[in-house]
Amino acid sequence: MNKMVSKLIMALLALMLAVSVAVMSTYAWMILSANPVAEGVQITIDGGNTILIAPDVAQTQEGTTYHYPGKFSEKLNFANVSSYDYLENLGGLMPVSTVNGLDWIVSGTDGYVLDDTLSYANQLKDASELRKGHYIYMDFWVVSPGSDYTLRVSSDNGSGSFVIDLLSAQQAQTPTGYTLAVNEKGSAAASVRVGFLVDGAVITDNTMAYYQRSASAVPQYTQLKGTFGADRKDYSFYIYEPNGNYHPNEEVAAPGSYVITRPLGVLGNQIVPLGLTGNLSVQLANGWRQTQSGDFELEERFQTAIFGRDMSGKTVSEVEGFFYGSYLQNQVSAYVDAAPFISSTQLLYETASADIVSPEYLATLATGGATDDASIIRLEKNVPQRIRMFIWIEGQDADCGSSAYADSFAIGLELAGGSN
Repeated sequence: MNKMVSKLIMALLALMLAVSVAVMSTYAWMILSANPVAEGVQITIDGGNTILIAPDVAQTQEGTTYHYPGKFSEKLNFANVSSYDYLENLGGLMPVSTVNGLDWIVSGTDGYVLDDTLSYANQLKDASELRKGHYIYMDFWVVSPGSDYTLRVSSDNGSGSFVIDLLSAQQAQTPTGYTLAVNEKGSAAASVRVGFLVDGAVITDNTMAYYQRSASAVPQYTQLKGTFGADRKDYSFYIYEPNGNYHPNEEVAAPGSYVITRPLGVLGNQIVPLGLTGNLSVQLANGWRQTQSGDFELEERFQTAIFGRDMSGKTVSEVEGFFYGSYLQNQVSAYVDAAPFISSTQLLYETASADIVSPEYLATLATGGATDDASIIRLEKNVPQRIRMFIWIEGQDADCGSSAYADSFAIGLELAGGSN
């Protein structure tokens, strides 16, 4: 990995959405024509031998809620932590826009709606506001017990971070009666973003006292960071943009080019498009691994999974649900070729002409396992840091339009650390 000294975190998310989309008459954002459903978010974080991960614990005393780390370990599967059960009951993602992770812009019938209180986040499947916008967030803790490290989203040696459309099951003349194929309709995966909001402020209230009395307390950890209070001065926001040169809508740009996204933010009293500087990592298009004969490796696993099983009377959705959910447990990373990152986001933006970087010029830019000039945070040794992770569909993305369809997609996440 370019300038990386050690891999620190592996996080795997599988996010499935049953959605169809249409374009709004006055906005470029897509809306869902049917009530979408997220079938659950599976997250596993692997810290290896260098970094430790903990779930967020919320304890309420006399009307005040205190957040502190649970038990730190090398691995954390969110599906096994009861406090994250809400992830299994969320509605599908609806387009929103943000430049800082604090101000979320939702498209309304009479203009934009500003959400700065997480009102449109983590909505349940039957939430009445789901039609306007919906994004997901969750908190967790990270600590580096050995040294100071800089955290970045990474994709090392063809594995790691990715967002990709799940292959669709289709009826076919095969021994099993089904096959897996690329969804030809296009994808919302081109517009998906993952963001990390970090508050670097030291927690000075009674949180440490509650943490030290908990069963998960570590004596060496005498300071915690991440208040997420009203004061925004210590906040920073990092955005991971996957599939930067992937355009399911061919009218957006030439295949293989990169189109700059300018998310909406608040400037004065106005909501306007704003540029991203210093907090964006752009990854090239991810893909499914193929055999020497050109078949998808996942297709071979699919045929093995359903061979000999009675699928008569099953709908295509039910076949997909069995394969991805019951059989694979939503873990598809072993079949994905995760693409490299553009090494310098600043250089990428400086070379854009009319907000577009051509495929030819894009090919001349250096790539690597992570972005050199953008990072999540500098971790301080033995100081647990609370991180808030968001997943959303960026409404200001050029591909978030009428030809962006999504049946289901998967998100995989790997964070890595280096000394600089």
